[in-house]
Amino acid sequence: TIQPGGLINDKSIGSGGAVYLDVNYKFTPWFNLTVRNRYNHNNYSSTDLNGELDNNDSYEIGNYWNFIITDKFSYTFEPHYFYNVNDFNSSNGTKHHWEITNTFRYRINEHWLPYFELRWLDRNVGPYHREQNQIRIGAKYFF
Repeated sequence: TIQPGGLINDKSIGSGGAVYLDVNYKFTPWFNLTVRNRYNHNNYSSTDLNGELDNNDSYEIGNYWNFIITDKFSYTFEPHYFYNVNDFNSSNGTKHHWEITNTFRYRINEHWLPYFELRWLDRNVGPYHREQNQIRIGAKYFF
């Protein structure tokens, strides 16, 4: 399956958006893989490494390794690679970085799908010089 997509975001510093193309292949009834090529754009300027104002845009290549464990429980492994387009570094001090997510979902019924995510956001060079991690707990409701 090939599927284009896009998104628009807004935050206090300004807006942005992304366009992407997903390619998905279902290998077995319990495993499918999606590869995503995405361009992330900011509609506002930031100061780059040379002291100039520019857009801190990035290319993103993501993979979604989707496993259906049971009819109610699923797991997704998501490695994402980011590359800064203009003269900006990621928080790890280079023009590129990785983000790796492990997502666990449990379908309660046709409406409720709680999930638990563990995400590694690469190493931050300042101020603490350590690994950056994120934990997300939530639920999706389907109408």
